[in-house]
Amino acid sequence: MTALGRGLGSLISDSKTPQETPRVLPIARIRPNPNQPRKVFDSEALDSLKASIEQHGVLQPINVRPVEGGYQIVAGERRWRAARLSGLTEIPVVVQDSDEARTMEVALIENLQREDLDAIEKARAFHDMMEALGYTQEQVAKRVGVSRAAVANHLRLLDLPEPIQEAVASDLITFGHAKALAALKGEKAQLKGLETVVRSELSVRATEQLAKDSQGAPSKGSSKKGGSAPTRQDPSWLVDLRKKMERSLGLPVEVHCTEDLEGRLVVKFHGREQLDVLIARIAPTAQL
Repeated sequence: MTALGRGLGSLISDSKTPQETPRVLPIARIRPNPNQPRKVFDSEALDSLKASIEQHGVLQPINVRPVEGGYQIVAGERRWRAARLSGLTEIPVVVQDSDEARTMEVALIENLQREDLDAIEKARAFHDMMEALGYTQEQVAKRVGVSRAAVANHLRLLDLPEPIQEAVASDLITFGHAKALAALKGEKAQLKGLETVVRSELSVRATEQLAKDSQGAPSKGSSKKGGSAPTRQDPSWLVDLRKKMERSLGLPVEVHCTEDLEGRLVVKFHGREQLDVLIARIAPTAQL
């Protein structure tokens, strides 16, 4: 098991009373942890685990803690879900005396070590630890074994517009893309940036350059004192986009874009033959 913070094993075994011998409990008496960082469980992975349980049973007990009316899962929700899907009515468990703080830590660390939460789920888990337990960013970082900067960078994602958060959660863009988009000023610019990243399939590095160019671009109508207005050079991501389109279309392309990522696209052609080729590539069902 990979070391992370104190380690999942130490958190699970470090209870106020000695860890008990595994025993069997009715699945119906066990409920999931409402603070479970993972909100969506991969259906294919659950089906695979379900098939294994149907053939071999639940080989590793789940960890639970006593709560009013039954038990709450501390670690092992995937096994519990798969056992329910397989039709089991009982499941092996280890009952431990775990408080709210320890339960939240274990749930987060279990997912970080075993299932790789997406960046938004991590951010929400870090936020929940701070809100529910009164932790600082430094304390969260120490408890889960990451840097304070990593915690801060994830928390910044929660300030992004919902479409960008959804894009990260659905793997449409990466954490690196979202971090770069967070550097853009204002929701409008960030959403325009997302559109550009997705449509142009920008790399993280190109997205970082997009944000950098947006911040450093001169204002419209600005000029140097005693001289003419400075010439604005196209940012590198825009130059790269233009070159890709020219290679794809086989024709000269101009991309005119404002700081707010609004503009126009011009494709130059000469003669009917080039026009027919262009139409065939961008609108094959259109006819002249």
